[in-house]
Amino acid sequence: MPTYDRTGDPSDHLVGFQAKMMVIGEEDPMYCRAFFSTLGGAAQRWLLSLLPGSIDRFGTLAEQFLTYFAGSMKAKHFMTLTTIQQGEAETLKEFLKRWQKEVQAVEDLDDRTTLTLFKEALRSGDLFTSLRRETPDTYAQAIQRANKYAETEEAL
Repeated sequence: MPTYDRTGDPSDHLVGFQAKMMVIGEEDPMYCRAFFSTLGGAAQRWLLSLLPGSIDRFGTLAEQFLTYFAGSMKAKHFMTLTTIQQGEAETLKEFLKRWQKEVQAVEDLDDRTTLTLFKEALRSGDLFTSLRRETPDTYAQAIQRANKYAETEEAL
């Protein structure tokens, strides 16, 4: 397993570690002991700095790990999507690629919010008008429609 040295997303590292431990069938106390070997550099120094007896189970260790290294997390708050707008010279295909990348970085995003933010991010045009006139029931339907419009735009 790759070591975590503060340069990646700590939640990705934690999930990967837990998955491997589950596969080999280990129990909670072993998680705490084995976790140290998956850390490097600043992350190992952080773990060694914890007070003896301050960790009662792996859940506590995981929570402290995520809290301490929260600044390295990739996940973004859904409000960051409010700053994304389709540029005047940006094709719909380019915008959709950029939008999807940003949406994937946001955790716990509900369908209705994603749909609303997507419509607000579009510049005026045929797709914008179509989504305003006839709002789809789901975000997935809106993206399917957007992809059709992008294909048409590219063909023209």
